Amino acid sequence: MKITKDEIKELKPCEPAWKWYLTKSTQTEDLYELLTEVSKESFEWSCWLFTNLMTKRQCVQIAIFSAEKVLHIYEDKYDNNAPRKAIEAAKNWLANPTEENRQLADVAFRAARAAGDAAWDAAGDAAWATAAWAADAAFRAARAAAWDVAWAARAAAEAAAEAVWNAEATGAAVEMQNEIIKKAVDILESKV
Repeated sequence: MKITKDEIKELKPCEPAWKWYLTKSTQTEDLYELLTEVSKESFEWSCWLFTNLMTKRQCVQIAIFSAEKVLHIYEDKYDNNAPRKAIEAAKNWLANPTEENRQLADVAFRAARAAGDAAWDAAGDAAWATAAWAADAAFRAARAAAWDVAWAARAAAEAAAEAVWNAEATGAAVEMQNEIIKKAVDILESKV
């Protein structure tokens, strides 16, 4: 997939990201190469760019993908299926985007958020915080289906990368970021 400098400018990136792009970037038009390059500076900027190019459906897809990549981290620490149910609710909305499924995704989001908040409250060491990041990714997938699409999808991707960063170190986090970027480009190219 290709993206031009003008298309990026139309999305109105933040001033620091735009200045970086103009001065540091090779300004490639290949979206995957660009996102990978940008993520070396800021994964958050990469997430902002790909979610701003996505439809609501695509945002929910990337949020689900990100959350599923780290769900095991939460489930290894807690016996609580609220994050899994949040992902399932987002998937149900994808399969059938009705108002009823949006409301069910909202209910699942709230339950998973409570589970994530409990994990944050217990975050006395890195393992607890890592599990909380994983729960965040899951509840944000449901939030993407229910309400805040692009913001929640960005947050899900960022939370997934943070969970891996805390659990496995820098190399694994960069690998996770690259997997998310590749999936985002695949989703954008599929036009689904």
